Amino acid sequence: MFGHLIMLAQLGGIAQAAYVWPSKYDRLDDLLYLQGGYIRNGELSDQNKGAALNNTLADISSSYNIRDSASDLLALAMVMAVERCGDLVVPLRFGRVDATKEGIAGVPEAHTDLETAQKRFETMGFSQEEMITLVACGHIIGGVHSVDHPEIVTEGGVSEENVARFDTTTGNFDNAVVNEFLNNTTKNPLVVAKNDTLNSDKRIFTSDKNQTMTKLSDPAYFKSQCESLLERMINTVPGNVQLTEPYQPADVRPTISSYQFRGDKIELAGRVRVRTTESTGRNASDIEATLLPKDSTQTISTTMATFKGAIKAFDIQLKTRSTGEVVKNDNAGAGCFPLNADIFWQRESSCMAFDQSTQTRGFSVIAAIRKQVADNAAPQIVVVQRETMLGSHMPRLVQETIEMKRTEKVVGGYVFYQADATLRDQSVSGTMFDIVVGESKLEFLETNDIASTACQVAS
Repeated sequence: MFGHLIMLAQLGGIAQAAYVWPSKYDRLDDLLYLQGGYIRNGELSDQNKGAALNNTLADISSSYNIRDSASDLLALAMVMAVERCGDLVVPLRFGRVDATKEGIAGVPEAHTDLETAQKRFETMGFSQEEMITLVACGHIIGGVHSVDHPEIVTEGGVSEENVARFDTTTGNFDNAVVNEFLNNTTKNPLVVAKNDTLNSDKRIFTSDKNQTMTKLSDPAYFKSQCESLLERMINTVPGNVQLTEPYQPADVRPTISSYQFRGDKIELAGRVRVRTTESTGRNASDIEATLLPKDSTQTISTTMATFKGAIKAFDIQLKTRSTGEVVKNDNAGAGCFPLNADIFWQRESSCMAFDQSTQTRGFSVIAAIRKQVADNAAPQIVVVQRETMLGSHMPRLVQETIEMKRTEKVVGGYVFYQADATLRDQSVSGTMFDIVVGESKLEFLETNDIASTACQVAS
């Protein structure tokens, strides 16, 4: 609810176009800067063998949706990991498009010869020096699991616990893997395997007589090269894919949790997230946020606000308590933070329930729609559900359009409508839907926000 002031003190910044709310990438923004979580399991092909990669896909799959591609989520996961483990700043762009079928085979394996490995990197646009650097950057954290590769990890038996680490600074993104290789103290399993055919790191590291590895022994140079090449790696996309500018957290960003009728009044609730990194000069405990509705003289600085009529937009005012300084944020020059006053999702009236007779779970969406808008277009909901896709770790997203039915309830100039849908098995959690009336839309709503199980027709 408004009055919840979330302070953000995360990753450093680089120049970019100003954030304008709302953005289609707001959920990815929350995952990156508010550290959201997710779970799922799967299996992979031999060239991507191992439970660790399964677990990565398990982590991202429940956050996969019609706006946030699996490839964007993987890029986000990498950026988060290297920042937290080594303070690397890798600019993150969004807009990747997931492939609908497998690409060419060719991820180098431990037994892949040097010439073949180098050609595979060249196919992706990386030189020999860049290949060496990318392998070193990629083999900083983690190791080889005996349960996946007993032919490489030959000591200690085969068990979940037996993992041969790439270097001795497990969990830190540093250049220990380079220095230990150069001073011959390395225990990297892809360098010291008894079967030299499996020593892929050794072949790659020595392919230019250690020239690149010697340069990478400088920590600052190593860090800068990893930042640059990891960015290039995740930005290597087909020519017809247009990525966004590098993404940074918004200076001020609202989240609307409720904008609906309560009786004959309209309730607005949510939170404001304010950036408090050092460069902003803000003190998290010294800030007060207030919403300034464009169509009302009322201000919102408490937990909730109700209005006699709808508001179409607002500004956000930040006040420094200790100095009295007031700064008004108008959404990066857009003039305001817009709200849709044509459609109100009645979240608390909507419901989700399990039907024992059919053994199915369904949900009902109730919306209040401005009469003039509903008179000119048929209200409908567009539901995107998840279903298992054979041979894929990510679900298939299936879209369905359902007409809304008018009810007898009318409040002011708004008519209440209802739509009912049946959920597929995987869609019990996290089904997304839009409420659409002609050109007017409420987008990216989520069934997880429905708390009621008492489904009754709006009246």
